[in-house]
Amino acid sequence: MNTASDCLEKYIADAREIVPTVLGIDFEATIWQLPHNRAHLKHRKKLNWKGIPPGLTMLGKAIVANESLPNNGKGRFSSAQFPNTIRLLSQILGERDVTTITRKDFDLAARKLSERKPQLLANTLVQGGSQLKQLAQICNLRRLTETRIEWSNPFHGPSKGEREHLIPPEVFKAFGEIRSTVMATDDNDQDRLLVHSITILICTGLRIGELLTLPADCWHEGNGEDDDGRILKGYWLGYAPEKRGLTEETFPRWIPTALLPIVQESIEEILRITGPARLNALALAEGRVNLPIDLDRDYTLREASALLGLSTVTTLRNGMRDLGIATWNYRSRNHRASGKQIAEYVRRLSDLDPVMTDPFRLDLHDALLVIPSHFFRIRWQETTPLVGTARPMIPSQIQNALRSTKNTPSLFKRFGKRDQKTGKPFSFSPHDPRHTLTTWQIKHGLDQYEVAAYFGRSVERPERSNAHYIDMTLEDLMVLVDRALETGRFQGGWADAIARIKDPVKKEETRNLLAASVGHSQLGICACPEGTTPPTMPEACSRCPGLIVIPGSPEHQRRALEVQTEIEQRIAVYEAQVAEGVFMAGKWMDLEYERQAKHRRVVEVLFSKDALEPGEEPTLIQMGNAKAKEC
Repeated sequence: MNTASDCLEKYIADAREIVPTVLGIDFEATIWQLPHNRAHLKHRKKLNWKGIPPGLTMLGKAIVANESLPNNGKGRFSSAQFPNTIRLLSQILGERDVTTITRKDFDLAARKLSERKPQLLANTLVQGGSQLKQLAQICNLRRLTETRIEWSNPFHGPSKGEREHLIPPEVFKAFGEIRSTVMATDDNDQDRLLVHSITILICTGLRIGELLTLPADCWHEGNGEDDDGRILKGYWLGYAPEKRGLTEETFPRWIPTALLPIVQESIEEILRITGPARLNALALAEGRVNLPIDLDRDYTLREASALLGLSTVTTLRNGMRDLGIATWNYRSRNHRASGKQIAEYVRRLSDLDPVMTDPFRLDLHDALLVIPSHFFRIRWQETTPLVGTARPMIPSQIQNALRSTKNTPSLFKRFGKRDQKTGKPFSFSPHDPRHTLTTWQIKHGLDQYEVAAYFGRSVERPERSNAHYIDMTLEDLMVLVDRALETGRFQGGWADAIARIKDPVKKEETRNLLAASVGHSQLGICACPEGTTPPTMPEACSRCPGLIVIPGSPEHQRRALEVQTEIEQRIAVYEAQVAEGVFMAGKWMDLEYERQAKHRRVVEVLFSKDALEPGEEPTLIQMGNAKAKEC
């Protein structure tokens, strides 16, 4: 039987073969650059292994190579934070052999993470603990340690009613006031571009990577057909979804009618602001520069600075010197630069890499969000955009506009929009509008499959993308529970518990407890003992012991009938295949019939209209199990 050392040695040997093939770099390199689809995001994909002992460095690199690189650099271990997790563990392990890692080492690493100064945010602690847990799971799965590491994440995120990813109404109001103020000024294209980019995020729910890779011709007009066969005119943004797989064409994000004017205005303004930079990018791609210069002529630095839009000679002189384009004698004041040197300076300060290579190539001059170099202020200082240059916007420029950093004040801070309770400037992340929009759609009755399709996610597993966005408050769930109690009775543990309670105070406590234990389901209320995340499919929901069916819900009735049709069609296909001898009938067919019968019972309850008397078949079902009966 192979020892942990043998398994680790083979694991690292396999990684040494994978890395040169996928990355084209040496396994021993200190900095790894993972494959990336969006070229301007490449700085976020660098893994820095500096300062980690050799043993743990080899382990970390092997995990990234074996677990993430075969999946095009995607996965749990492909983020830049993973080396930090290995670095944290190295502080505990010291010079010990990697195979001697135990659960105690992970406990000490978690304690060190929680005691870090300044104190880390709750979500950051959860992410750090999650990576430690995943590392322990890989060590167990691949048998890389002498002892099995049974370790769970000790950190927990905010509770369901305290989710941080939903944007409060007062923050939307503050941003609207900032937008109005910015739109009233004519000489502030930097803030205008930020405001309009954030507006698109809020109105469409795009990911920040999807926003930054929008093509310049993203605005489209099209016709669609409603349920009654009427032809409707609509407008949509064409974008490349990050998590929908490869597609040669853009994916449509339809714009609601109420938001059409504001989104169209933002697109038009962005096209106006970024138009010159797009022309610069096209000129540079064709081997020229978009400047009125003679390449064979010499210019004084003052003349060259004026051509580039610079207010001082010092910026150009120091820039050319730092880039090695030209050197001058400091004693001489008659500094000159040739037209070729100026053109080279413009090229060096531009970034002409494709904005996106997968699922299709998007060159910089075809992208929407293109800016000149030095377009945004650096730290607290105003800067002058460099004429003739072009580069893509990057995520940090939008992130800094929404949340202040040490050197860059956010829009909320600069315009004095603060939380009245804390006194701190409002803030939210670029991904929060997506969470908020998804939650609103689900709360207002949209089917999870429709929401998944709208956001460009594969509809085979909608719960993976939408389930954790269902942020129903306790009051929302109490309304569902009250409806359930009014229209029928519980079977199982909850029914017994409520029936035995005579004290109205305790009964109210039980109702609150029940509301805190259930969640949303596509066919009713989910009280699954394994958790409140909706199952993979409504069909699974119908046979789940935690389903609570409420009669008379139109949306649930519609979805249940759709599922019933799907089940019956699938069984008909199976029966035909058995009759033709393709498969043999067996227990698997009995399971299909059982699922069909259970779902038919759900449909019957959903369409029952009258509440039944005690002792009759209940109109509200909770399929009890051992756990439920202990409640």
